[in-house]
Amino acid sequence: MRQKLIPCFVAAAVAFAGAFSGSLMTAGPTFAAVSGDKVKINGRVAIRGEYRNNANFGSNGFSSTHNFVVQNTQLGVGYDITPDLGFYILMQDSRVWGGQSGATTNSNGGAPTGGIGFNTVGGIHGNSFGIREGYISVKNFGVSGLNAKIGRQKLVFGNQRILGHFDWSNVGWSFDGARFDYASSEKSSHVMGWFRQAEDDCSSPSSLCGGAAGGTGAKDGDFFLFYNTFKNLPKHTIEPYWIWVFDERTNGGFNTDNGRLQPDQQRHMLGLRVNGKPWIMDYTLEYVYQTGRQENGIGGRNNINAQAVAANVGITLPVPMKPRIAFEADYATGSGANRGATGGRSTFENFWPTNHLHYGYMDLMGWKNMLSFGPQFSVKPSANGTFKVHFWWHRLADADDNWYGAGQGANFGGTVAGNNINQIGNELDIVYVHKFFGGASTLNVGYGHFFTGNYIEKSGSNSCSSCGATGLNDDDDQDWGYLWWITKF
Repeated sequence: MRQKLIPCFVAAAVAFAGAFSGSLMTAGPTFAAVSGDKVKINGRVAIRGEYRNNANFGSNGFSSTHNFVVQNTQLGVGYDITPDLGFYILMQDSRVWGGQSGATTNSNGGAPTGGIGFNTVGGIHGNSFGIREGYISVKNFGVSGLNAKIGRQKLVFGNQRILGHFDWSNVGWSFDGARFDYASSEKSSHVMGWFRQAEDDCSSPSSLCGGAAGGTGAKDGDFFLFYNTFKNLPKHTIEPYWIWVFDERTNGGFNTDNGRLQPDQQRHMLGLRVNGKPWIMDYTLEYVYQTGRQENGIGGRNNINAQAVAANVGITLPVPMKPRIAFEADYATGSGANRGATGGRSTFENFWPTNHLHYGYMDLMGWKNMLSFGPQFSVKPSANGTFKVHFWWHRLADADDNWYGAGQGANFGGTVAGNNINQIGNELDIVYVHKFFGGASTLNVGYGHFFTGNYIEKSGSNSCSSCGATGLNDDDDQDWGYLWWITKF
């Protein structure tokens, strides 16, 4: 199937080259002289301070406290060369205040690895400067109403459970590839795209491409998506989608700590999201099924059979301050004892989401081997302010699989063999958001408290040597807070 896709994309590239050259030929003086009304400039500065105590739940024999400040600065410039041809570049600087060493790169889909990557300075909170977005846009790409975006770009769909901007990380997701949008009617739109998540022909950005990096041959990691949006039903949105990950790189060994998108696999994701707001009620339902195969690097092959479901139902009362009362439940399968062996692979993979929006603001849970549910309450004390209170019960879907954080790595080294405890803990979140200067600036203030469950309290204890994660043995709770100021222009 991969061989059949390549000629299609080559043909698309040739067609784009023709459209691009044709646009240049007709542009004339427009290309040479920059017109102010065709230039678009935007940007933002976001500064966030975070504090968290008992971040390690007693792991490694001590309780840790984290406090740091991160800053994200963006400047974007776009220019319309012709009415149908333009480009956009978004430069981004991400850094930790005082952290000038240990620079990281803003790479394609750079992900946190291991532990709870959101809670430590470095990784996705490290220092980097580069291009967050850089693409060419073409309208009416050979067909009226077909638009193309080619280059590095953000992908945001639905409520970002699978594909989101992930700006909370201070680095965010970026994807290199080609996206084609087509609106078949005013109420129906379709997106098709191909993106490269890993390139195996170049060992480094400074090396010559064409030779095999690491002797593995020209084996790359790609994904293809087809996302549809239908608004034919009044006050409803229906979004069926398909994502196919095909990664041919050699898997050097199955990593039980972070099985997210391991090399040497083909994974198909079939999803359906339904969003509705009839009268004072609103709801969102999303179901996803994953199938395919995954080589585990230890001589075996895992057949993928995973699924996940999310549901949020609420009522907004038609009274002053618009109070909303809701309940959310999220579930994603785990793999049990076969997570690193030759059996089935049923751990759901979360792909590239903005997990901070879901499963608790403390970022201790990802949509992966989990069962989380709880009530939600929000109120608008003013036209510019929103106050939220969420409470969560967090559980493992499969006690023999790992506890995965919002960064999708296994928390604290993974679950010990033979664990039979599912109760991770409970979480209370309180958040206030206020807009200033006509919405140009936003202040976010948040506090979270995590009540430890038996999975954490009994880990490593003499009475339960096979419970929880390696090294955990703590009945102390965790507190977390943040202050986040964002200014956009």
